[in-house]
Amino acid sequence: MGTINAALSAIFDVLFTLVGWMPPMISLIIISGVVGIIFIWIFGKVSNQAGIKRAKDRVHCNLFLIRIYKDELGLTFKAMSKLLFFLIPYLGQQIIPLLILIGPFVLIAGQLNARYGYSPIEPGKRAVVKVILDDTVSPNDAEISLQASQGVEIETPGVRIPSQKEVDYRIRVDSPGEHTLTLTVNGETIEKKINATQGTHMVTHIRSAGFLDLLLFPGEAAIPGSSPVHSVEVATPIASMSFLGLSSHWLIWFLIFSLVVGFLLKGQFGVEI
Repeated sequence: MGTINAALSAIFDVLFTLVGWMPPMISLIIISGVVGIIFIWIFGKVSNQAGIKRAKDRVHCNLFLIRIYKDELGLTFKAMSKLLFFLIPYLGQQIIPLLILIGPFVLIAGQLNARYGYSPIEPGKRAVVKVILDDTVSPNDAEISLQASQGVEIETPGVRIPSQKEVDYRIRVDSPGEHTLTLTVNGETIEKKINATQGTHMVTHIRSAGFLDLLLFPGEAAIPGSSPVHSVEVATPIASMSFLGLSSHWLIWFLIFSLVVGFLLKGQFGVEI
């Protein structure tokens, strides 16, 4: 998983050298359009197009019959029952291609979330650093220390919460740029990046040993499984994006734009949905 994330991160780093200078919404629209085109092409290749067309024609036929026989109650119910019956194979034809597309979608979404999902911590702002220890490590007994590179001030000692296997610190970012937190637990060291650079940059709020975190938040390498630390998380502001006066999470806009482009161009690729 780490190798895949590293390769994807390198690809997206190159991509964002081309579009990163644009306003975030413009670059997101462009990327969403490209993803929509790629996904509609893949859908056409991995789906049973003949089966989808056949099932869709039957659904459309019964919809037409419902409109024609709207004054004939018996015929209307008969057409409706056939409509529901033919909807099952139509929806069934969508399952396999959608399952195939889930994997690439999650990987791409993870990369985009690292760039659009969180705002860099502004200089002068404070944040909480949450350290979750491995189940085998007691917060009360562990030797724990946190250090920061120049530009970040650690304002409080670690607050230990044994019931949660958690140790919390409060930090203050004093200058823009990329900074590093160095956590030492029982002699083992883990580093965590902090990005305080404004603009569309990779912002990783968590570094973890968990597979799901690695999948959804791919900005940093996984913490080794043998480490006494399970995760290090910096409370980072969640970003929102505005379009035509409406503000929402980047993922909502991404889904809207990519789906619109895919539906608009499906005819150009000869794809039935």
